[in-house]
Amino acid sequence: MEALKDYAARLMTAELRKLKPGTYSSEDFLDDDGFGSTRIPIRVRVQIADGRATVDFTGSAPQVRGNVNANYAITLSAPFYVMKCLAAGAVPENGGLMRPTRVISPEGSFVNALPPAAVAGGN
Repeated sequence: MEALKDYAARLMTAELRKLKPGTYSSEDFLDDDGFGSTRIPIRVRVQIADGRATVDFTGSAPQVRGNVNANYAITLSAPFYVMKCLAAGAVPENGGLMRPTRVISPEGSFVNALPPAAVAGGN
């Protein structure tokens, strides 16, 4: 299994090296959380360099009262899916795929909600 994860990490690193180095950012908003919080920003900055990626959600909204929050595992699954799509089927779907990718998701934000925050509806 470790050899398969190492293989996936090497393949994903090679795929990331094909991308133009740089920093890319995006911002979007959830309309509301169902309990009064409106225009809930989700911000992401992706840095590509030397076969590595950093996906940074810093600046996204703090966790909210409604169940649009995500826990860290759900947030991690979004970059995992993107990396798998970038690899176009060439990389085995295992933990090695994410080794060259760092995900920053601040605790207490709605993309890394902490108990007792409601989760699930925003996933």
